[in-house]
Amino acid sequence: ISGSFTVYVQDVLPDYIVDDFSPNVAYVTEFQHESFAFYVGSKIGSQLEKGKAYVFTIEPVGVNCSKDFLESLDLSQLVSLVPHSAIKDFRLATEDEIGLESLRLTVE
Repeated sequence: ISGSFTVYVQDVLPDYIVDDFSPNVAYVTEFQHESFAFYVGSKIGSQLEKGKAYVFTIEPVGVNCSKDFLESLDLSQLVSLVPHSAIKDFRLATEDEIGLESLRLTVE
């Protein structure tokens, strides 16, 4: 799995396992989809702002699943398979990166 995806950050929350205050989990919404949470770590979590759209870039990471299975997953399911250490970059999204073409993750 590699590539990038764009989501709106609804909130940044602690994971409550490590502690009750470090912003480790981003609660996000993909364009015209349901919200989901994913672990981003406190370094990234502390820099995210609620209500903003961000592009997250994932460095190539291998997962032990077939390509057909991975291609059947939605974004929230794919992201749950990717360790937060695989997020190599994030930035504010531009207007042309928001919408139906916001998912650019690839499965090889």
